Amino acid sequence: MERTKWKLRPDVFISNVFVLLYRDEHDDGPEKIEIDYELSFLGTDGLPLISRTGTHIFLKGRHSGLQNFATKDEIFSSRRTEFLPRDVLTIRCRMWKKGIETPKPDVCFARTRLGLDRHCFVWAIKDFSSLHSGHERRRVLESTSEGSPQPVLIFCLRQFDGKEYICIDIDKGDVTKIPSVIGEIALLDAEGTAVYSEKVCKYILKGQMKLFRNFYETQILLYDKTTLLPNDVLFLRCEIEILYDTVSSRIENSSECESAINTDLEDTHVEESDKSATASCPFKQNVHKFFEDGTLSDIILRADAKTYPAHKIILSSRSPVFKAMFTNDMKEKASRCINVPDVDAATMQRLLFYIYTNEVAEVPWEQTADLLRAADKYGLLELKRQCSTFLKSNISRTNVCVLLSLADMLQDEELHKAVLDFIAKNANIFNSQTWKLFKKEKSELAMETMERIVYNVANSDRRT
Repeated sequence: MERTKWKLRPDVFISNVFVLLYRDEHDDGPEKIEIDYELSFLGTDGLPLISRTGTHIFLKGRHSGLQNFATKDEIFSSRRTEFLPRDVLTIRCRMWKKGIETPKPDVCFARTRLGLDRHCFVWAIKDFSSLHSGHERRRVLESTSEGSPQPVLIFCLRQFDGKEYICIDIDKGDVTKIPSVIGEIALLDAEGTAVYSEKVCKYILKGQMKLFRNFYETQILLYDKTTLLPNDVLFLRCEIEILYDTVSSRIENSSECESAINTDLEDTHVEESDKSATASCPFKQNVHKFFEDGTLSDIILRADAKTYPAHKIILSSRSPVFKAMFTNDMKEKASRCINVPDVDAATMQRLLFYIYTNEVAEVPWEQTADLLRAADKYGLLELKRQCSTFLKSNISRTNVCVLLSLADMLQDEELHKAVLDFIAKNANIFNSQTWKLFKKEKSELAMETMERIVYNVANSDRRT
């Protein structure tokens, strides 16, 4: 459009999401140009979830946009599944020169990939009553992306208005690109139930900053040590997402457009990590695109009233169960649409994502447990192993009974052993309300578990 160049940028500030349209400072267009524009967030069906219009006279190097375009809670919490399917935010920008009634169509499809790390764990702060104001304990949040920084989560006690509080800080070290942090920390009681929690969504503006100020008063914890400090241990469940700056940004498909776009990386070219199979292999990248847009699909999977276009040959190559459906004399062989009643929509989405990309998104343990069941059902052994490994490292008082039932149902010996080891080290679980309810519902499994733990402890004592 008159040799101008543009960049679209979403941003988060306090409780709102902005969408800004930048004009390049060094384009070959006129000194000023008046533009009508429409900005929209799109859903999976390609229709706008939110849409706004504007008009602005753009000078070179200047920007305009729509502040308070959406709320942060809407995007990241209450309507996250609508706005962020597969962690992808889709923005449509329509723009044309002011006064032109029928603008010439010129369509570009661009993709920007941001660095993201997810961390979900229970942080046990031992010997809590012996800690004093100013004391710190640190936990490194190891990055899953090659070359990414490793921020440090800092637990500390501070005085405010004559009272002592638990505080959580984060130290980003020498990272030059400003990341944002979205997350929630919950205080767990002796039974693993969250009794208090706080959410956060912030930019890290300097080396170290406060994430959770005045999280919980120390004296209240000490008043109820039996419930809140079992064995003088404070349990915090941490769910943290750290969003880094742009990893790659490019035009993927265009008409009369340049084949690449500039990013905020200045003169440094950042390659996508070798760990991304879809980025390193053109064939896998194309298969991934089939998954995203449903090109040439010949079967539809339906879960929770949602439909997912898929390809029989890809499903059959990955899953012996799907292969049997499409090759043997089963009703699914001749059907165009298959209902999957025992897999919810979110799990089906993750299952298909793994089938097409060989990648597993890190999600909370409940969703991983659902994915493990689906992996077992469709014979995806490697996915089953990865889900089981994640669950073994995330056993807690909250989920131990659920994972015990799951391990028993799927005959997963390694997960079963990990659960038994956890219970043996936390024998007071047997006195919890959670275990009492579990014992009523699954008395045989509960009795067998208790017998095995007693037997293992007795054998261990004899060896000693």
